[in-house]
Amino acid sequence: MPGTYTVSLYAQNFCGTTNTVTNTICIEPELTPTFTLDTSNGCSPLNVQTTNTTNLANSCGGETYLWQVSYTQGFCATGIAQWSFTGGTDENSSAPSFEFISAGTYTLTLTTTNACGSNSTSQTVEVKQPPSVTINTLTDACGTASINPTATINTCAPATETITYNWSFPGGTPATATTENPGTITYNTPGNYQITLSVTSSCGTTTATENFTINNVPSITNTNLTQTICSGTQTTEVNLTSSIAGTTYSWSATAPAGVTGYTTSGTSNTIPVQTITNTNTTSETVTYTITPYNGSCDGAPVNLVIIVDPAPEFTSQPQDETICLNGSTSLLSVSVNGPGTPTY
Repeated sequence: MPGTYTVSLYAQNFCGTTNTVTNTICIEPELTPTFTLDTSNGCSPLNVQTTNTTNLANSCGGETYLWQVSYTQGFCATGIAQWSFTGGTDENSSAPSFEFISAGTYTLTLTTTNACGSNSTSQTVEVKQPPSVTINTLTDACGTASINPTATINTCAPATETITYNWSFPGGTPATATTENPGTITYNTPGNYQITLSVTSSCGTTTATENFTINNVPSITNTNLTQTICSGTQTTEVNLTSSIAGTTYSWSATAPAGVTGYTTSGTSNTIPVQTITNTNTTSETVTYTITPYNGSCDGAPVNLVIIVDPAPEFTSQPQDETICLNGSTSLLSVSVNGPGTPTY
């Protein structure tokens, strides 16, 4: 059995003289290492104190300790492990203390050695950190907007961690939300907006923001967009105006065959003076479709209508005739094509 024994040897000769030799023998078992931690998980930086509970009751002394640490990345960590012994302890201390900086999982292994051999035991320590949060990009809108914001979230903690979410949507409806996915948020007024998401764990709160813009939708404010001209005469220049300063425009024209001289398209804020010819016998229409733009937002198209009347042309006129003295002539009459009533 393990323990400390005293062994004595007695020797006596024929003369009656006795000598005694005494030695102590210690018998010990292999050590079974055990230890406890004052905490096995927490937030970076995490300080951990070990307590060596290895049973030394039957030890003969001279035992040694070796502490080893292995690391597995986790909980949003990147790079190499950052940790150290603290309090003047080291790898051969009986009960060292540690400071763990990098988030992840650390495996602490204690190896005890005596004359009978070596044995090891291990425990893990989880080191977490505040959440990582990025709100996914929002697209700018025109006039009004309905957004469904989402975020890329890493809790940087074990799955058992309690996480809270706080969204803020100034100017939107609803104005707040407390779920990871807040659903649809509506905005009815153009402007610049910022949304905010705060994610909280036991290690702290991380806040992210995202901006987007609801642009005004432009509308053309010209009130007189109809002209009537005669074939071969000039139109009136049209200076386009809008409800929003800085509006840009695109416009294009369509007309039937027989109508020429008009500008087919453009992007200026002016539709220029043009001399348009109509060779048909009826009035024809040149229609300009004008679209206003405010950045990426296009307003409702409107039409500029130019009616081009044909030049008057006789379709019938008096014919030469011969009459007798004091005779009567035929009624003189002419016919003219084109709109309106001609004057002579």
